[in-house]
Amino acid sequence: MIRTSTSSTSPGLRRSQASGSNSCANSTAARRARRTIVHDDGEFLAKVSESLTDEADELDVPFQVHCVAGQIETLDLNDLHSVLGLKSGEARAIVCTTRLHLLLAAADDAASSSLSAGHHFNQMASIARLQQMASGSCPPSIRGAACGDDDDDPYRSPATPLGFVSPPLTTPPFQMPPALAGFLSAARAASPKVVVLAEQEAGHNGASFRKRFAEALSYYAAAYDSLDAAAAAYRRPAAERAEVERAVLGEETRDVLLREGARRRERHDRLHQWALRMEVAGFRSVPLSYAALRQGVDTLRRCGAGGCESREHGGCLLPCWRSWPLYSVSAWRPDRGSAYGVGSEELYLSPSAPPAHCFEELMC
Repeated sequence: MIRTSTSSTSPGLRRSQASGSNSCANSTAARRARRTIVHDDGEFLAKVSESLTDEADELDVPFQVHCVAGQIETLDLNDLHSVLGLKSGEARAIVCTTRLHLLLAAADDAASSSLSAGHHFNQMASIARLQQMASGSCPPSIRGAACGDDDDDPYRSPATPLGFVSPPLTTPPFQMPPALAGFLSAARAASPKVVVLAEQEAGHNGASFRKRFAEALSYYAAAYDSLDAAAAAYRRPAAERAEVERAVLGEETRDVLLREGARRRERHDRLHQWALRMEVAGFRSVPLSYAALRQGVDTLRRCGAGGCESREHGGCLLPCWRSWPLYSVSAWRPDRGSAYGVGSEELYLSPSAPPAHCFEELMC
């Protein structure tokens, strides 16, 4: 799901207004919020639009929902402003929730075929950036995750999103297909104030079935356990839990294990892989503030399941089930100083953040 919005009130509309009083709605120059949601399920879009509109009406907040029926893979990146109805003068945020990995889908034998000029240039730029970032050999603590075959390694949490970087001198250990490069380029051109990326924290993007199976066995064991605990905590009927297992986790597992080539769309990668892609695409890391991290911890705690916890790594959030990371949440901003770069400022996702007159949030 892609999401854009217009105002300081979204994505935490209710929380922001509750703590910030009603001065927002009563100000002379009223700020407005607009959320653009891209999703391929029309029924889902209708329900979300109705829910958000009702909530905004209760809070007396100027708010607009713009729904775009479609998939991230089929967006016209050459005319993104028209497709998403973006307007000038808006402070813009882009939130990509477990969807960017769909742009990694490509035939597994593509690497052995001749590369197009554009793809070849993309690879050369990536290698050059990796060599620039590398300071020498890998530190012992991160040597396996950085210098070896990523599929062969167990889960390793980087000290920072880019802490693993020290590349081999051949093909870089990550994929940057033209579809993903095109989307990130279009997102950067939209000049967002922040890009929030949430992805499954797993290594399901390899060509080897054996390695994918071993990774999926541990990852989905934790995912199913967390679902069972959440269903018990909320006292949901067994039939409802079974439907979620079948429609969500079951379909994911089937795709990871039973499909090959371009038909395999669930290509989950770990945080350090996404961090490198974002760096190569010209974004810099924005560490989440303590308030934002605390909010993530509180949200997990409200789930009511005792095994839910979170870790903080290099300013990023890793929601876990009994210490096993299930997802990663990171924040990024376009690096205006150069094509690449790592920033050090913190991102404050809190009600006290200075409001913009108009804030556009794009969700995908």
